[in-house]
Amino acid sequence: MDAARERILEEARERLAGTPLLEEFQELAHWCERAYGNRDENGFYTVACPLGLARLHLLEIGRRIGRGAERGPEHPPGGPPGGPPGGRIGALEDPVHAVYLHPEEVPGALRGEIPDLAERIARRRGEEQWARFNQGPKRLGPPEPPLPDTAPFPAPLRKIFDILAWFMEVEPTEEAAHAAHPHRLTGRAASGGRHTGPARIIRSPRDFHRLQPGDVMVCWVTTGEWSAAFGQVGALVTEEGGFLSHPAIIAREFGIPAVVGTAEALTRITDGEMVTVDGDAGEVWIGERDGGRDGAGGPAG
Repeated sequence: MDAARERILEEARERLAGTPLLEEFQELAHWCERAYGNRDENGFYTVACPLGLARLHLLEIGRRIGRGAERGPEHPPGGPPGGPPGGRIGALEDPVHAVYLHPEEVPGALRGEIPDLAERIARRRGEEQWARFNQGPKRLGPPEPPLPDTAPFPAPLRKIFDILAWFMEVEPTEEAAHAAHPHRLTGRAASGGRHTGPARIIRSPRDFHRLQPGDVMVCWVTTGEWSAAFGQVGALVTEEGGFLSHPAIIAREFGIPAVVGTAEALTRITDGEMVTVDGDAGEVWIGERDGGRDGAGGPAG
């Protein structure tokens, strides 16, 4: 990996040789090498650890609710409305279902004082599933106003703001993707190259065993624990992510084509069907496609 990084840096230096951008590039590369580790550590200490502790806390709440229900009074035969017939008041099917409780409900649930607890949890689980498969528009309300003028800011800060503004302007939308071609997804061209292979829908690391060499991994987004899967796939497609997101960076490190931020890959791509990922154009064609770069006709067949 170190050799590959140095090779890429050297190629960039050769391209910029004799231009005023070389000195700026050298300085920025120096600071990136010094500071980039903070990004991974920041994610671990400010996101992964707190969320992990919160999860353990909720699981313990779920287990205690279960133990309290075991000691509590039984429902009469038939049970009350919303309760399990003949079961214990306030029982949870699984400790993890404590995540569906509202904070103010936790004390009462621990004391076994919510007889319709099972009904509440079942309703909220159903609402969550409905929301997963009935996602609304990306934005609600009137059109967003134009971005503010960055001219008054100092040059270094203005450059950062302009880059962020560009990221927002190139964000693909579901409407634009559908209008362009019914068999094409558009996103950010995160890592160059082209690959055709069977799509493999991966929703969590528990699905990694389903990946075969040459598969196109299709997922929502990736984090550090997903890095182990990159070495065995031929290409990557994600619903979320930008040019500097985890899936984009790791795909470039492994040298596999990647299109990120497609917004609807998981709903439009079926597990096992052939897809072509064009990491240079930021396009994903659903169905087999001619290997040439001028194949504007879409998927074959």
